[in-house]
Amino acid sequence: MPTQTAHHHSIVAIKDTFQKFPNRYLVYEDKAWHCRFFLNYPTQLMEAQNVNFLKEKLSGALKIPMEDMELTKKGQALQQKYSERHQEMRVYDHVFYEAKISVFPESMKQRSFKQEGVTYYWMTIEEMKQDPDIQKKNLDVVQEVEKLI
Repeated sequence: MPTQTAHHHSIVAIKDTFQKFPNRYLVYEDKAWHCRFFLNYPTQLMEAQNVNFLKEKLSGALKIPMEDMELTKKGQALQQKYSERHQEMRVYDHVFYEAKISVFPESMKQRSFKQEGVTYYWMTIEEMKQDPDIQKKNLDVVQEVEKLI
């Protein structure tokens, strides 16, 4: 691995547990990357601080009270890959979390929905693996989520 600084991101996997047989994950359309990603935020230094930061971000983005979600750290992976957006090799330090939502707003139960200008989708791992943009830009993260969660 190169000696460059790693880019630290916390990846949050949210399943559609409002369904009888949950098998889809929440992703959003990232306009800058032209790709659908799991929700992700910069990782904070201390674990307790990071969990609280993630809950605040998720609560604000999805309009869900913090007390209606539970976050569990599932793993961490240091990965080197080519960044399509930055046109260079980068090292990513990904921390993976599973978020369990106890009460889903009705709007989130649709196959896709918009919240404050961001479009969200529910997708299976297989759908993500078949998406050409995800294959090219983020397949490693999808495979980690599949393995860990």
